[in-house]
Amino acid sequence: MLTKNKNDYIIIVLTRCTVKKIIFLVILTINTAIVFGQNNLFSTSNYNSNWLYVGGRICGALHFYQFFDSDIDNKLSLDFAFQMTISIVDNFGIQTELLYTSEEVKYTANGNITIGGYTHPAVIDFKQTVHNFIIPILARATYDIGIFNIAGIFGPYFTIPIGKLDHESEVKYLGTSSTYSNSQDIKMSFGLMVGINFGVRIGPGILFADIRYGIDNNAIETTIQGKSNPGWHRKILPFSIGYQIGLLKK
Repeated sequence: MLTKNKNDYIIIVLTRCTVKKIIFLVILTINTAIVFGQNNLFSTSNYNSNWLYVGGRICGALHFYQFFDSDIDNKLSLDFAFQMTISIVDNFGIQTELLYTSEEVKYTANGNITIGGYTHPAVIDFKQTVHNFIIPILARATYDIGIFNIAGIFGPYFTIPIGKLDHESEVKYLGTSSTYSNSQDIKMSFGLMVGINFGVRIGPGILFADIRYGIDNNAIETTIQGKSNPGWHRKILPFSIGYQIGLLKK
């Protein structure tokens, strides 16, 4: 039979005491962290405490297009933006942004094709892809409600193409098809945007979500070899989530 001596019992007692102390310290640390987090998670400063806000956001956007009298298939884009807001007076400022977006326009039309002097009915599938920077210049009115704030934004935006527009078309006729592709120059467009923003002060800044509606003032036209092509009208519905930090205390 194996027996334990006095030293073995002392080691067991010390081990149990040490484990209890470790467990107590872990619980105390977790509890302290929770209390500290609750006291510091939400900022007590209001939106008017700073002259400048900078931040970024991830956006999803629905794009709606119209070509002559026909609606065009649209695609959901995933966009990224850097934004800056300058306070002019309490509750009012100017917000500007640099937003990257990728657009794909699809359109199917019925037409005719002439081959060897004979005209045949045809179906033409168009696809146009372009990458843009959208730069809004927006008036922003912001109001605090406790740790929350709500803002309305309104103003113009400019769409600046990055590179050229990629155009593809597939012509289907008499059971066959032909594919054509080219790159086209695309003109800068101008539009108006309106939206609403909801924020909550967390940590050193503001976590926010917003939704907007934008409509182009002019058709987005392209040119190839100096010849202007009919443009399509665009409407956009962006929605996003982001974070901004206040700088330059008043």
